[in-house]
Amino acid sequence: MRQKLTDLAIRKLPHPPAGSVKYWDVLQPGFGVRVTTRAKAYFVMYGQRRQLHTIAPYGQISLSDARKEARRYLDRIPAKTRLETLSEARTAFLEDCEARLRPATITQYRYYLSQLTATKLSDVARRDVDTTCPQAVASCKAFFNWCIREELTDRNPFAMLSAKTVERERVLTPDEIRAVWKVDDPLRPYLRLLLLTGLRRGELNQLQVDEYLTVAETKNGKPHHLPLTPLVSELVPLPYCTKWRTVAVPLSAHQSVRSACDVT
Repeated sequence: MRQKLTDLAIRKLPHPPAGSVKYWDVLQPGFGVRVTTRAKAYFVMYGQRRQLHTIAPYGQISLSDARKEARRYLDRIPAKTRLETLSEARTAFLEDCEARLRPATITQYRYYLSQLTATKLSDVARRDVDTTCPQAVASCKAFFNWCIREELTDRNPFAMLSAKTVERERVLTPDEIRAVWKVDDPLRPYLRLLLLTGLRRGELNQLQVDEYLTVAETKNGKPHHLPLTPLVSELVPLPYCTKWRTVAVPLSAHQSVRSACDVT
């Protein structure tokens, strides 16, 4: 998650119920604050292998001094070594993406890049992925473009492939809508909410419920507001939610629709 880090902003960062959350500074690339259940600390990511170094706990030194320490680490980065192992390059790429891309994009990259089974970057070929899938092509192109910028390779086997998405014309028939509405599955409330709102699954993940429904960031980067109708009100808060304002949709939602209704 990226934002402008100030003393006030850091003080207001919430502690997660478990694990840790990294907040990346928009002013100093590679620098950020890691928030755990009980503590906050400055950190810097540096070097060819994207190493993480904890600078100091928050409050022990000033934000200004923490940024200076981060720059000291970044300025002493050694000359890049040429990595050829696909696994190492993929890991470094995904870690770099965490600092600048949306979680949904990172999830897509991780899924399609996991299908590359070659040992070396130089062994990856077009035949290793489904070139008819725009998401697969886009993910591999982005990965190899990054590898070229990082001087890990000098070729992109997917450079000349088009990743244009074909506009969909397929819609659910009335019978299919009824089948989805009646599906006997623990995920039925999620599926019904998707039908009623027309939201994408990823948008439902960040849905906020108040006087109306709000998706903070949609595909076009703008917030989206929907009325809280009586039928929608019956579905929220949804099962498995940790908080009233937080919706978490299991990835198996799509599979439930496909298997129950044979929807493609």
